Amino acid sequence: MWLNRGTIVPKFSHIFCGEGERAEKGAGAMIRDDPRCFERERGGGALISIDPERRTRQFVDRMSITVALFLLSLAATGATATPSVQTRIARWSDDKQAAFLLMFDDSMPSHVRNVVPELKKRGFVGTFYVNPGKGEWGVFREKWEKEFPVTAGIVYGNHTWTHKGARSIEQADEEIRQCNEMILRLFPGPQPRLISYGQPGVKKEDWTISKDQLAELLQKYHLIERPPFKGAVIHYKTAEDMRRVVDKALASGGLEYVVFHGVGGEWISAPLDVFHALLDALEAHRDRIWITDHISAHKYQTERDSAEVKTLAVADRQIRLVLTCRADPKLYDLPLTLVVSVPWKQCRVTQGAARATVAVADGLARFPALPNGVPITLDALAE
Repeated sequence: MWLNRGTIVPKFSHIFCGEGERAEKGAGAMIRDDPRCFERERGGGALISIDPERRTRQFVDRMSITVALFLLSLAATGATATPSVQTRIARWSDDKQAAFLLMFDDSMPSHVRNVVPELKKRGFVGTFYVNPGKGEWGVFREKWEKEFPVTAGIVYGNHTWTHKGARSIEQADEEIRQCNEMILRLFPGPQPRLISYGQPGVKKEDWTISKDQLAELLQKYHLIERPPFKGAVIHYKTAEDMRRVVDKALASGGLEYVVFHGVGGEWISAPLDVFHALLDALEAHRDRIWITDHISAHKYQTERDSAEVKTLAVADRQIRLVLTCRADPKLYDLPLTLVVSVPWKQCRVTQGAARATVAVADGLARFPALPNGVPITLDALAE
């Protein structure tokens, strides 16, 4: 057994110092301070020095045994460690790889005949930039005003009332206001709310208000200007062009889109086979592409870019999180997708009054959550 420096040992203790050196000390004798010395057998009354390296090794050995016994006791009692949690905010809704927008201008009859049926058949979303004061709207007024507003996947954007332009701020205000009021009437819901805006293409002399004046009107009516025009026939002419823009979205993980005017008829008309080629390409990758409307994509991007998720608590069968963002909650109310690592097969996710059962795939639970600061609870469910 090892003793601390200064310990009294019995008489005639045999002390070995160095290699082959032996000394016998009587009662009360003091062993010289040689770090190589160690106790061989006990005598009486001797003070010995202790080898510090040997003492350290002995301490480490004892601690190793203690830790091993502790771990064995955990295993014997069936105790489990608290799960490690990793959480991220998905780049796009439902953790899709990319996002894509289908946009259609001018309330054309070919949209009613050729576009809406294809979108409905495939379960796709389209944003239609309408001109309710223009003649084409009247051709299928019943469709535009009664059927389409209650059709899943059909979203309206503001393209001004008549598409005639604006030579004064007053005319611009009237064109934008009337179109906005029609959309809000046809799609009742919370107000104010965001609506997409597409600038109508007119002659330069027919649109004379400044960018600053337009920006003021967009803010006044809670309009979000769509991305710069990239259209069928003008920028994307062939079926291969359409397939390439889908591939571009997947490669970049970003947002891509195509704007159509006529589809199988009217002006700047895309042939039906070219339009179908785009839809087929999107269909082939729909498990990786979020096909949505402009405002939903805008809301998701805006919320995501200022969002923060924090872990509040972690237990064996429960995880608590909180998700926040800096966007105005009155206008930006779209759920973000959270991806959370969990050691379970399925779980129940609760946020406020909302509750859902979520299957776990590859150790990850994916679910929508509002970035409003209301705590989110994940509870493990029995397998």
